[in-house]
Amino acid sequence: MLCAAGYSMGLLCTSIEKEAKDRGVDLLVVFRPYIEITDFSILKDFDAVIFAPQARHKMPSYKKKLEELNHNIPMMAVGFQEFGMADGKAVLDQILNLLKNKGGEKR
Repeated sequence: MLCAAGYSMGLLCTSIEKEAKDRGVDLLVVFRPYIEITDFSILKDFDAVIFAPQARHKMPSYKKKLEELNHNIPMMAVGFQEFGMADGKAVLDQILNLLKNKGGEKR
């Protein structure tokens, strides 16, 4: 999960991890400020890239960089409401749907 600074993203990540554990879903959530990602090849091992609402503007450049590296990784942005409420249930549903459909660029 990519965010602007990482302060509030931690709350959402904790909520997602708790929801995943409650459902028996094996999920590892890693979050970093997008500015820290300078080597895009490290993302190749991730199943998806999820953007916080305030980082959604970076999706096109990440998509382009990953395509240049031949990494087809689904990505989406979390909605403002889900982010603000740290709604791990709703965001986990979106992530699982994204992975199931291998889609991308949601919202």
